[in-house]
Amino acid sequence: TEPNVERKVAELTKSIETNSRMEHPMPSHDTSQLTRPLVALIGCGPSGIFFLHALATQQRELERRGDTEGLAALPRVTCFEAADGPGGMWRSHSKDHSKENTPNMYEALWCNIPKEMMEFHDYTFEEHFGGRQVPAYLPRECMLEYIKQRAQSRGPGVFASASGQDISHEAFNVAEGKKIFDACMGKKTQNHISGNRLHSIKFQTRVRNVNYNSATKKFEILFDCSRGGKVKQEASMEQYDYCIWAGGQHGKPRIPRQLLRLLRSGVSLTGDTSSDEEEDEDEAVPYKGTILHSSHMSEFCAAVNGKRVVLIGDGGSAEDLALYAVKQRASMVYVLSRSGYGDSVDNGSWPGPVNSMTGKVEPKVKVHIALPCRVVQNGTGLMCAAMFWNEESESYEIDDDEDPIVLEKIDTVIFCTGYVPNQDCLSPDLRFQRVEESDEFWTAAADFKMRRNALTEELGDVEPSEDLDFSANTIPGVYQNVLLSNHRMMYMAERASEYPLLELDIAAWQCLAYITGKATLPEKRDIERIVKEQMEEEMQVPYLRWEIDMNYFDAINELPHNHWSDGWSDPRAKELMEQYARHLVGALARNMRNAKYPVDFGTAETLNDLGNKFFQLLLRKISSRRELDPDSKEAEWRTYRDADPLTFESIYTGQAAAPLPKRWLELDLDGSRTSFQLKN
Repeated sequence: TEPNVERKVAELTKSIETNSRMEHPMPSHDTSQLTRPLVALIGCGPSGIFFLHALATQQRELERRGDTEGLAALPRVTCFEAADGPGGMWRSHSKDHSKENTPNMYEALWCNIPKEMMEFHDYTFEEHFGGRQVPAYLPRECMLEYIKQRAQSRGPGVFASASGQDISHEAFNVAEGKKIFDACMGKKTQNHISGNRLHSIKFQTRVRNVNYNSATKKFEILFDCSRGGKVKQEASMEQYDYCIWAGGQHGKPRIPRQLLRLLRSGVSLTGDTSSDEEEDEDEAVPYKGTILHSSHMSEFCAAVNGKRVVLIGDGGSAEDLALYAVKQRASMVYVLSRSGYGDSVDNGSWPGPVNSMTGKVEPKVKVHIALPCRVVQNGTGLMCAAMFWNEESESYEIDDDEDPIVLEKIDTVIFCTGYVPNQDCLSPDLRFQRVEESDEFWTAAADFKMRRNALTEELGDVEPSEDLDFSANTIPGVYQNVLLSNHRMMYMAERASEYPLLELDIAAWQCLAYITGKATLPEKRDIERIVKEQMEEEMQVPYLRWEIDMNYFDAINELPHNHWSDGWSDPRAKELMEQYARHLVGALARNMRNAKYPVDFGTAETLNDLGNKFFQLLLRKISSRRELDPDSKEAEWRTYRDADPLTFESIYTGQAAAPLPKRWLELDLDGSRTSFQLKN
């Protein structure tokens, strides 16, 4: 309980305040180790792995140059990880031994981002696969192995436990049996760093509490070791100079309570708008089917096979599960979108059987811009209506101007509504807030005017709302991964990014730059100015402004159905998307330079050749969904993962992707897992 945690912290603090450095013995005679800053790294998923990789990379380069001063500035890092090996949520459910329904990715997951946008300059896919071409979209475990092998290229003992045991080929080795890439395992060991390793990892260790002691200027980390979900030893506490949250933003399932109550009670708390003609039931009846969250993957196949399914949410999770449900032979899948701007809405076509009478494809997935407002048909159907945001009540309400739809005989409802960070171990003053949870607003300059764009002719000059939201590209109270109220607390957390792994890798270098003194934070007033300038620049991009400015969101929603901006064939639609993509890559280029990242994309204003190649990749990622044609001969089976592989090329090696071995919907149907092994 919380009082017990506080008492334990107090007891342990008193016992170690005078000798906190002795809690971290170093396996080296180097006396500079005694003065190194101590860093607690919470989590060994991709974020934690990237930070350890950045640390090892800088150590190796400084040793090569003989830079003793730079070496002395590097920190000593202890990584805390609850699982028995690295990978975080990228480890499948079957690898998680603690509990069911975790946010871990499911076993059969395929990446929804082309590998070329997740490739790293210092360990390319061409190198990883021994020169062999592989498809642009890879299974989850293939990408996880790439991430881990990249880290191991800096030294075979990078994943050694705190006890010194190297578990890199035990708990998570994929070379066993049918595992992938066995021919690549261990081949990159010649570039290892010296024996003075600057980090250790405590696997099967759960952090219970993190507190910042302002008197000692130390973070007090309370943790215990466990095995098989059982505590193995009494809680211990250690003190650190810095703390980096690398636990990700997918800690706990997020289910909108209002919608869950609707399903359980039968009627929305916003009121029932159904007329007497539309509703023939005397009283509300709770929904009788199966209710799941996207984290409940152990129950997914049984819940969708031969069933009529509703997915609530329109993001990447809903898009992926809709396709996976089709692969698992769902009878019909309905995706319900609140805003109409998620990944699921961007798909130009969904697969389905051909009607023998009409010769037309009948998609097995349909997207509706609506949310449930009432349970009907004696608990088996859902009435759904368009929603709008009421600023006065600060809630979504039913739009009476739009006719509701009824989805009949629904067997399963799955919430694809994402996750929230599980920061329970952090004291409240150390937790960050996501944008949607924040009550902070900002105001545009009085003379703000949007530059002319493809929508200007139809929307005119839209007056900004008085209170503007911060964009999803920011974290309130955090600047460049640093908590503004405590500059020793840092976060490696992706934003609403099109390229999360690259963004996290840059964040690792940014955190390390602050710890080693290579970068310094601007003054508070300068940060406020910089953030406002960033927000006003995003207000110039239509596909970013709609998230920030409710007035602009409403103006876009007034555009007619099947507007030219909904497709991809109109040059104006491509112009809007190019503006969006160029802004994102420009911001990425700026972050690279701020972080002293070893790759350069140019500046936010002018991308260099490498930056432009990445920009083209991002456009190709977006267009592969929008170009899906419901009238094509291939619409029966084609998904965005079946896109022309030759259009995806490595920006570092120029190697093009290979085609999938089969149509994506035909892969893994027998329960096996697709792998891409080297040829003998």
